[in-house]
Amino acid sequence: MQTIINKFNVSSSGEDLFLSWRDEFQLRQQIRGAADWEGVRLDSSEEFDFLKRALYYGPRKEVFFAILYQNMTSLPILNCVREASSTFIVEFLRFIAGHILKQNP
Repeated sequence: MQTIINKFNVSSSGEDLFLSWRDEFQLRQQIRGAADWEGVRLDSSEEFDFLKRALYYGPRKEVFFAILYQNMTSLPILNCVREASSTFIVEFLRFIAGHILKQNP
């Protein structure tokens, strides 16, 4: 999954908007099919937004929240979560509570 995020960073830096959209569409499909999300590192709000478009608005919302949870030490990601809608924040906090209970610390 990290390689797909890296491909997104490369494709989004292009000048042709329509090619960027096409590439992003293909990368979102690849992200949805990826199974290995452990250790994924998000470094920017653009990566946050890309993963949100790919995972949050579909059946893999739990994976998106798990990736966010493991990136809570990143200031840009914390800012993205803080600036999100109240519905998003409530869903994320509910996920965190359940995730911590599953880990049984």
